[in-house]
Amino acid sequence: MKKLIIALFVLIVLGLVITNFVIKMNLSRRNIVAQLQTENSMINVLIAGSNNFNDNRFAFFSLISINPDKGTVGITFIPPSYSVDANEDGSGVRIDSVDLDNYSLISSALERDLGLKIPFYISLYSVDAQRITDLIEGLDLFIFEEKNILPSLSFGMNYLDGEKSLKYINSVENNSIFYKYDRVMDVVFSLAENREKYRPFINRAFIAHASETLRTNLTVREIESLAHLAVDSSRIFWTLLPGQLEEDGIYVMDDLARNVYKESFLKQLVIDETGEKNIKVTILNGTTISGLAMKTRNALMRDGINVVQFGTYSDQKLTKTMIIDQKGDPDRLETISVKLGVENCYHVIDSTQLHDILVIIGRDQGAELNE
Repeated sequence: MKKLIIALFVLIVLGLVITNFVIKMNLSRRNIVAQLQTENSMINVLIAGSNNFNDNRFAFFSLISINPDKGTVGITFIPPSYSVDANEDGSGVRIDSVDLDNYSLISSALERDLGLKIPFYISLYSVDAQRITDLIEGLDLFIFEEKNILPSLSFGMNYLDGEKSLKYINSVENNSIFYKYDRVMDVVFSLAENREKYRPFINRAFIAHASETLRTNLTVREIESLAHLAVDSSRIFWTLLPGQLEEDGIYVMDDLARNVYKESFLKQLVIDETGEKNIKVTILNGTTISGLAMKTRNALMRDGINVVQFGTYSDQKLTKTMIIDQKGDPDRLETISVKLGVENCYHVIDSTQLHDILVIIGRDQGAELNE
């Protein structure tokens, strides 16, 4: 009898080991992302981040939405004070107060609010982001701000390793999460502009190494598929989740905000836009040649461009004209670039500005206008 019990115990243990091995093998081969891509279905991933370890709670949330059919990527920033009905009982709680171990509660609440299935998540801390940035050999970022620049950064093109990238994002005025969104998009557009540099890193071995410290329900194969889709994307859209901040500091989304989100943002991911957008431009003269801002204003307005402001730039020794996209819209940037014949273009997001595009005229453009 004793031998029988031992034999049964050994069989049970062996069965568990084999079952666990089979599950792990099947999981390693799983690629739901590739299946969704084949079906041309929208792929949604919640990214949660934090600078500090805090009981599996996070302070930064963004929703990445990829449309494989159109090759578009949408980024929705979700304020940490956003109210989610995690318990489906009408008692909303801040999203940053929900333990990510209960991801099914968060995904179900966001699905009810946004009408999107969000099956995947990735959570990372600043040390993870710093490590991954270093593994991809950093990034080149154009810095435009005239003040509040870190001592190690200067006006113009800068090389940022992982540590500098995080300092750039975090060193915003009043530690505002909304200003941080702008700087995150600076980094995103920098990566997109130099995508060919990063394409060689998209291989299974590298991704397995880069993602080993992350918490996610995605497999290495699925992360690899997502990375290919992101690098191959043709357009990037981004937005702050529409809503309003209540007196108690909670960010809420009503039916009107949901409709705005659907009509003004989600539709961009699934339809081909036609027609020229209304572009708001500010023009500054970066030279001592008088009248250049006015001449550029007149030229653009003849082409139907809305010039909301023109004047003089603080540095009047600019040799090359530059065009800066401040709202994260490459199409608008390209439109103005073509109209002015200027290739010196950058993305430096500043959502507080009224204009979409900032044009700073240098001596090169001055010579052309005076011909």
